[in-house]
Amino acid sequence: MNFYAKTLKGINEMRSRSGEVNPTARRMLILCNGQTSTDQIIGAAGKADAKKYLKWLLEENYITNGDESKQSRDYNQDLVMLPSHRSAAEFDKAKNFMINTIGHFHGQYGYLSLKTEIANVKDCFELRGFYAEWAESMESFKQFDKLKSDLFKFL
Repeated sequence: MNFYAKTLKGINEMRSRSGEVNPTARRMLILCNGQTSTDQIIGAAGKADAKKYLKWLLEENYITNGDESKQSRDYNQDLVMLPSHRSAAEFDKAKNFMINTIGHFHGQYGYLSLKTEIANVKDCFELRGFYAEWAESMESFKQFDKLKSDLFKFL
């Protein structure tokens, strides 16, 4: 069974509503959450040309697909509801929080390249691009949900 999930481009489209995606394709994009099957998405869309829209979303890199045996957590879904703008102080707090939590839970040399990349980002949107890697590095710790909640106050 196939599943579709939003890519970073799809998540950004959900947030910005750029107008590049027509209303029918947008409704289908909303349904692409990595858990709803292709048949369910097509059924919910109720359009005869729903397959055409799914194909277009896939070709334009708004969504990605995979079967359920290869399905993994798409952490970028978490970013959809975040505010579109953060202050410079909040950006600095989020960046430091990500670097410090990696250092605390993985040690001084754990995920060193990720910490370096995060330290070099210039804005909040670039920092959000590293959220999925940060989340994957932290998901095995029982404090993950609390850490994620704390990070989202600033990210």
